[in-house]
Amino acid sequence: MRIQSLSKVLLALCFVLFSSVALMGCGGNEPDVDVKALAEAVGHGDAAAAKEFKLAEKDSTSIDAKFIQEMGKAIGANKESMDAAQKAITEKFKSLKYKTEVVSKTENSAKVKVTTDYINLMDAFAGMMQGMEKEAEKLNPDDPNVFDKLGEISMNLLAKEITNAKVEGQQSFEIEVTKNKDTGKWMPADLNKFQEELARYMLFKGGDDSIMDEIK
Repeated sequence: MRIQSLSKVLLALCFVLFSSVALMGCGGNEPDVDVKALAEAVGHGDAAAAKEFKLAEKDSTSIDAKFIQEMGKAIGANKESMDAAQKAITEKFKSLKYKTEVVSKTENSAKVKVTTDYINLMDAFAGMMQGMEKEAEKLNPDDPNVFDKLGEISMNLLAKEITNAKVEGQQSFEIEVTKNKDTGKWMPADLNKFQEELARYMLFKGGDDSIMDEIK
């Protein structure tokens, strides 16, 4: 009888423990935990995190991938040089760490502070331009493929400059989030805006990318 009673007590305790764990899981994460995971998804291309947030392909394309696509178009680089550059740049971007903390929170909304390591993209551009001047002198201007070669050289130089760029420090911005009914995750209303802001603070001091408007 004692053994049966003890078994019932242990069974009851296990049930209580299981119920507590289940309830904790149903409560979901805190806003800062979800925002950090989302930053990993859209900033570093974390596929597992993107799946948790049920992100569409266009929303889950990482910052480095979008960056390479735009740069490749701008300088006329071929696919091979773009792929090689993205591999190098992806590793660098993934080395930039994120931290998050809750600034304020209500039942349905929260404000989260996002802190990221950053590099100075303009220094990388400057180094690329200097390298291009030297490499351009070696090319034959009468070569019908000269512009294709310049595009490839430019992409390779930019990848090298970004790979060697030093982390300048950390900088922060704040984001408003609400709990998404479909995913149960704390998310911003505009994912593209969040990714763009994250990119600015990863690549430009003070998040100021206004100089890029002058380059366009």
